[in-house]
Amino acid sequence: MSSNTLLRIKNELRTITDLMEFMEVIKQVATSQFHSLQEKRPKLAETGVATMSTMILERFFRLILPDPAIHPFLKQPGGPGRPAAPLGLIIVTSDEGFVGGLNTSVIQMALETPGSECAHLIVVGERGRLYLTDLKKKFTHFSGPGSQMDDRAVEKLSHYVADWYLEQKVGRVLVFYPRFQSFTRQEVDSFQLLPYERPLKGSGEMEPRFKETILEPSAYLIVEYLVRLLLAQKIREVFWDSRLSELAARVLHMDISLQTLQDLKKKFQFQYFRSKHEAVDTSIRESYAGLLLAK
Repeated sequence: MSSNTLLRIKNELRTITDLMEFMEVIKQVATSQFHSLQEKRPKLAETGVATMSTMILERFFRLILPDPAIHPFLKQPGGPGRPAAPLGLIIVTSDEGFVGGLNTSVIQMALETPGSECAHLIVVGERGRLYLTDLKKKFTHFSGPGSQMDDRAVEKLSHYVADWYLEQKVGRVLVFYPRFQSFTRQEVDSFQLLPYERPLKGSGEMEPRFKETILEPSAYLIVEYLVRLLLAQKIREVFWDSRLSELAARVLHMDISLQTLQDLKKKFQFQYFRSKHEAVDTSIRESYAGLLLAK
C-alpha cells in the first residue's frame, strides 16, 4: 500500500481522536450544568410560587359568581372561546446544538397541529429561529433565559403573550416544549396557555362559605393581574423543563456520538496496522529480491 494511503489513514485517526476529546469536554460541561440546575430547581420549588399562584387564582374564582369575572383571559365553561382569531403557537427550542433530534421534534409537533398553517408563531431559542428561517416561516423570535435562567426573559415573553392575546391577534395560545422526565427521558409536550380554563364553582377541596364577596378595585382587574402572574410562572416552568431536557439530551447525544467515533477509530486503527504491515512486508520482499538479483 502506498505511503499516501498510510498518511491519509493516520490523519483520519488524528481527526477522530481530536473529535472525541472535544465531545468529551462538551459532555462533561453539560453534565456539570445539568446537576447544577437540578440542585437549584428544588430550591425554587420550595418557595411555592407556582403552587401559591394557582391556589390563589382558583380560590378567588370560587369566591365569585361566573358573570362578574368575565375576562378575555378566561375560558367560560361551555363557551366557544374566540375561534375567529388565528392560533398562537409558542415553540421553545435551545440556543445551542448537539441535542440530537429534540429541537426538530418540538418544531415538527407544533407545525403538525391543526390550524398551524395560519398560526402566528413565537419561537424561543436560536435553533428554532434557524430552522423556521430555512422553512421560510414568519415568526417572532425571543431569546431564552440562558444558562443562568434569567427571569427577564420570562417577563418579556409573558408580557408579550398577554398583550398579544388581549389585542385579539390570536384566539388561543399553545406552548410546545421538551418536558423533562428523567436524565434518560425527555418528551415533547404541549398545553394551552390561554385562555385560562377557570375551575368550576364548587370544585376543589376548599369551598368558601361567604355568601357575598367585595371585590376591589374590580373582578376584571383582579383576574387580569392573577392570570398574568400565572402566565409568568407557567413560562418559567417551561424554561426550566426545556433547559434540563436540553442538557440531558446533549449528554446522551454525546455518549452515542462518542461510541460511534470509538467504533470508527477501531476500524481505522485496524486499517492502519494492516496497511503498515503490508507496506513493511512489501519493503522486505523488495529488499530481499534486490539482494538475490545482486548475487
